[in-house]
Amino acid sequence: MKPPSLTLGLIWAQTRDGAIGTGSDMAWRIPGDFAHFKTVTMGHPIIQGARTFASLGHRPLPGRTSIVITHTERPPAPGVLLAHSVEEAYELAASLGDRAWVIGGGIVYADTIGDADELVVTTLKARACDFSTDLPTRAPRIDEALFAHSVDRSDPAGAWRDENELAWRIDYYERIIPDTSSHS
Repeated sequence: MKPPSLTLGLIWAQTRDGAIGTGSDMAWRIPGDFAHFKTVTMGHPIIQGARTFASLGHRPLPGRTSIVITHTERPPAPGVLLAHSVEEAYELAASLGDRAWVIGGGIVYADTIGDADELVVTTLKARACDFSTDLPTRAPRIDEALFAHSVDRSDPAGAWRDENELAWRIDYYERIIPDTSSHS
């Protein structure tokens, strides 16, 4: 269970049909989206699975504490915190601050989206079949009963950009807080 003091965000990039990668890598490179990812996650712990950590070159990203969920007993690199479960990753993140970001992969997203407070999703206009590689890893489904599309960001949601011959946009979602006030 996520500690109440921890704000949890999930951040990912996907094709318009929900593919996020090959299982060990991304099929596209968009420098503008990488810069946005860095801005959003900088200074916060990042929670990831072992394959996502491997896809980043087996090294922690600068300015962020890497928490890797894995079944191994040794951290995969110096300076990396090891967690054996999502709950343990949450506790480690909460001990470091009040906000953490989940950065992948597909299984970790699926295991954490129910606890997320916010989602930051980059969507490419491309579909998975537009890439020459198989993209079997899928983004989690966003439940519109739990998350509302948010447009109160400095970067207008839904604004398409073109980079590296790919059109992409960033969308923000916030958890819907149920109205618990009584109506008399």
